[in-house]
Amino acid sequence: MTVKFLGAVPYANLPNVYAECGLLVFPTLADERGVVVNEAMAAGLPVLGSLYSQAVEELVRDGHNGWYFRPDSQGEMYSALDRALNTSDAKVLEMRSNARKTVEYLTPAYEADQVLGAVHFVLSQTD
Repeated sequence: MTVKFLGAVPYANLPNVYAECGLLVFPTLADERGVVVNEAMAAGLPVLGSLYSQAVEELVRDGHNGWYFRPDSQGEMYSALDRALNTSDAKVLEMRSNARKTVEYLTPAYEADQVLGAVHFVLSQTD
């Protein structure tokens, strides 16, 4: 496996980057959503992600569609890296399929319904 650190990638280039990758590493110390996790999973990438990301906490199931860790715990980080890098090709292929299935419900219509529901909730609290 080759590891590349890409730095900032223009949004328009993300689909090409996802197509070339085997997994997404997301080691954030604080991220309320981390939409990159949704995008990577939709592209079929298992996610090696920080539990300090709401998206990782909600979407990643360790060993099923990715791996998670706390980036401020050296032991957890090394363990997650070791598990990810030593996962068989067959298992990674299964995890890629699982990643896609995990986020297939996150359509624009679903997200719009969620926003509308939040607006209705807020408005109902002001009566």
